Amino acid sequence: MKGKGYITFMVAAALSMGLAVTAMAEEPGSGEPGGAQLGTMIEMADRLAPEGEDAAVISHIKGVTDSQGRLAVPMYQDAELVSVQAEAGTPKGGPQGQVVSLKVEPKEQHSGMTSYLVADFDEADFPVELTLNWHQEGTYKMKAAKTSGTAPGNLKAVTYSMVNTAPVSIGSYSLELAVPEGYELAGIVGYDPEEEYGIFTDQGVKYGAYVFGEVPVGRECEMTVNIKKAGGNLALSMWGATILISAYFLYKNKGMLKEAKELAAKKKMGGNS
Repeated sequence: MKGKGYITFMVAAALSMGLAVTAMAEEPGSGEPGGAQLGTMIEMADRLAPEGEDAAVISHIKGVTDSQGRLAVPMYQDAELVSVQAEAGTPKGGPQGQVVSLKVEPKEQHSGMTSYLVADFDEADFPVELTLNWHQEGTYKMKAAKTSGTAPGNLKAVTYSMVNTAPVSIGSYSLELAVPEGYELAGIVGYDPEEEYGIFTDQGVKYGAYVFGEVPVGRECEMTVNIKKAGGNLALSMWGATILISAYFLYKNKGMLKEAKELAAKKKMGGNS
């Protein structure tokens, strides 16, 4: 996400939704000039599905508004905000469940101008939930996967990154990335059974997932999945199956593996004494 086209998006949003567009500089870590916090983001979960080379990104956010009923959330780059729905809390100007009026407020960072969104609610210091639907360009544009010498060729990679452009941290961020139709999941780059990775199927679609945990202001979160054409050659299919079975075995036995590491470490310390 390089910030491409965010000015165009802000102008279009202002014209179509009557949003206020205000440029501002702010102190690092503050919610806005003067240091007031723009709410608290407790959880944020993104689920991606392919739309050709683009992606439909469903972003579900749980948070608490500030003393003025505001909650700041990240604004995604190279993306169009399709809709915003409130599941908890009463948006300004309408009953619960209607589209929330969002105000785009660019902020200045060391990397240049970025922007975030502010949702206004009637309730101050109140738990709220939002679902933002984005259409993001080029997310599923595949590249050749970077693999070891033991991996078969023709693997493709899909990478997604999210930058927390909001002026408040995200308490816990998680990501679920769907495998495109006609492809199979060969693996998640950097997979570690002791970390919060996941592989699952929902309504016939395979997903790679990861829980990033807390995301400070300005932090980028990135995940890459390697995929292969469904029904490919036998060697590729066997390699992919071996990777997934190994990952599953490691996940199921991570407690035993941890105990084995600790035992080995104790023996090593005993031998050195």
